[in-house]
Amino acid sequence: MIVVENMSVPADRRVWNEALALSNDGYNVSVISPCHGSDVEHEILEGVNIYRFKIRNSMKGKLQYIEEYLWALKGIRDKLRIIHKRMPIDVIQICNPPDILFLSVIPYKFSGVKIIFDHHDLAPEMAAEKFGNNRALKFLMLACEWMTFKISDKVISTNQSHKDIAIRRGGIKESDIEIVMSAPSIKNIPKRNRPDNICIGYMGIVGEQDGVEYYIYAVKTFIMLYGNEKASFKLIGDGPYMGEINKLINELELGSIIECTGFLKGEEYRSHMSQISIGVSPDTKNNYSDRCTMNKTLEYMAMGIPFVAFPLDETLKIAEGSGIFVEDRNYIAMALAIRKLIDDKLLSEKLGRLGREKFLSEINWENQKSKLISLYNGM
Repeated sequence: MIVVENMSVPADRRVWNEALALSNDGYNVSVISPCHGSDVEHEILEGVNIYRFKIRNSMKGKLQYIEEYLWALKGIRDKLRIIHKRMPIDVIQICNPPDILFLSVIPYKFSGVKIIFDHHDLAPEMAAEKFGNNRALKFLMLACEWMTFKISDKVISTNQSHKDIAIRRGGIKESDIEIVMSAPSIKNIPKRNRPDNICIGYMGIVGEQDGVEYYIYAVKTFIMLYGNEKASFKLIGDGPYMGEINKLINELELGSIIECTGFLKGEEYRSHMSQISIGVSPDTKNNYSDRCTMNKTLEYMAMGIPFVAFPLDETLKIAEGSGIFVEDRNYIAMALAIRKLIDDKLLSEKLGRLGREKFLSEINWENQKSKLISLYNGM
């Protein structure tokens, strides 16, 4: 049983890859996730049972998080109860954020069910970036994280920084932690087109912490310096901050310049991604992002797309040599680096090739899933 609160499955690529890997290895896998858009409450996809719960979002500001999480806990509790009556659950994998899902699985822990914590995000650091360094909130977030670690029999970390946190803050033994990166699968990587027109693209979630405004500012700077005949611009993705980004695009008179596709999946996603010549990873440096491995960067590397990024610690560890890193929050430097990649085709091809080679040899999901299965087999 895999439980996720913040994204629907199969749209959540990491969780869906995990579910398929376990199912293909012979496990009976069910997933509980939120119901978004036209999602149905229950369906079976590729042998995986997907149960979805509805979330109510009628409040604004910080209260919307409280409302969402209360409805999520109720929905998860109800789905777990129904599923457990039909077939006893042996293992529950809870995926953050948020770090409150332990509240839904405590009764099962006491009845002998094994708990795995799939540690996607550093929730205390994320909250600090969103809401400021509020001491009461920080204590609450750390307490929830600690409780999640304490009820877990095993922990899956997305990178070394997360593993270090599990050991230092969670008191987890190193032998009970497995690093499984959120990497795309080789078989799902779109074939990259090489059109004559250069396309500068951003791909990913559009949240307040994702720095998308720096991509927009870089586009504006690029056009002011060089005009818009050199390249086209594409923003693939959506999220809670998209309204603010659309306002910024209109204020800077970029509405006819940047193509905003919204959230895409399947063939439509592959078609748009294949058009990108240069990727942008505008996440800014802070205590949260420095410890994250950005999915967008892995997607660029997988497709052999050279990219421009700010120098985040984990991004440098995994992707140095695959893109150009510029001074944090310096969108002018970002625009200049984009122009450099356009003009220097040999450099652009070299960076894209090195990123692709590293993806194929180390990072791809085919390499990661064996570690996930090994952890489950050892439970």
